[in-house]
Amino acid sequence: MKSILKSLMVALSTVVILHLATAGFADDGNRERVETPTPTEQSDSQMTEDQALAGVREILGLLNTATQYAAKGENDKAIEDLTKAIDLGPETRAVFFHHIMRGDLYAEKGLYDRALHDYNIASIMDPTNYLSFLKRGYVHHLIGQNVEAIQDYNTAIVRQRDSADGYRGRANVYFSEGLYEEAIEDFSSAIERKPDDYEAYGYRAQSYTSIGDYRRAIADFNKLIESKPSDPALYLYRGVTHSLSNQMNLAVADYERCISTEEPSPQSNHEYAYLLLTIANGSSPKAKREDVIKRFREFVKAVPSKEWVRTISLFYLDRISEKDVLIEARKGRDDKEIKGRLCEAYYYFGEKMLRNNKRIAALNYFNKSVETEEYALLEYKVAAVRVAQLKGK
Repeated sequence: MKSILKSLMVALSTVVILHLATAGFADDGNRERVETPTPTEQSDSQMTEDQALAGVREILGLLNTATQYAAKGENDKAIEDLTKAIDLGPETRAVFFHHIMRGDLYAEKGLYDRALHDYNIASIMDPTNYLSFLKRGYVHHLIGQNVEAIQDYNTAIVRQRDSADGYRGRANVYFSEGLYEEAIEDFSSAIERKPDDYEAYGYRAQSYTSIGDYRRAIADFNKLIESKPSDPALYLYRGVTHSLSNQMNLAVADYERCISTEEPSPQSNHEYAYLLLTIANGSSPKAKREDVIKRFREFVKAVPSKEWVRTISLFYLDRISEKDVLIEARKGRDDKEIKGRLCEAYYYFGEKMLRNNKRIAALNYFNKSVETEEYALLEYKVAAVRVAQLKGK
């Protein structure tokens, strides 16, 4: 929503400039002297100018109401007014931004074909402006067209090398494809250009974790936690990194911190933290293991949830079987969600087998998790490490 409103404000500013130019307030000081027009010519000229000003005022009004509608989340009404503004306005730089704005609104509604259509028009209208390529790359990535996304981000970077956005966008594509070295390079370029780009720090940290560079991953997570100490996800991910580097006491401390950062809710990371805390305490004394399981049971009882993670929790608490988990996993909305659920399910199956000293069965499940190629998921990353550990690599 913020990007949409920013685009709207840019367009409004552009139209105001056009308004001033049309009204005669923008003078470059280099106009040629002309003959004084006749009264008839003056009348015709005034009529043309008045009509132009009326058109500009109408466009300004439509953009103003579109901004208000977008701010309230009434995207359909905002799109309707932007469409009217596009139909009224000439092919100027202002209309370039109208197409960008409407494309943003379509993308937010999930109408990606229409969003791409608007970005395509904008890229033709002004092929030197990076914005249409940046936006189009984002949508291509959302719909899984990563080759096209990379091409668009490449163009955006060439057009605007000082912007962090193109590098971060391309890095996100690399990250989703498991190309972590390339992702790290681009996330680093984004951070150089925007030192407070916390999203880039977070994904770079996960990329470092994925290639086994735990020291640098921890450094990035530490920086993020200094800036956002109340974000439970940061402790969760740092805990996983500590776990992979065999610093189990630090991992347990991070999972506990994740659980205590805010009131528990189905949307929080707490349930995953309880799962990982249970795994991390697998070799702890019996009393400690039992205490963690007791707290986990109390959490599940106290916090009703229809989230997918609850299925995994019930499995870990021995209330449902592997078969039940797999049935639920295949109820995902689409193939992408089903693959993600299976990636998680096989990983947690593997951890439970490992806890019971069934190494061959554990390796089989970790392999299945990796075979889903859900590179962006935490469970994929840990499963890949477990496979290497169990194979003695």
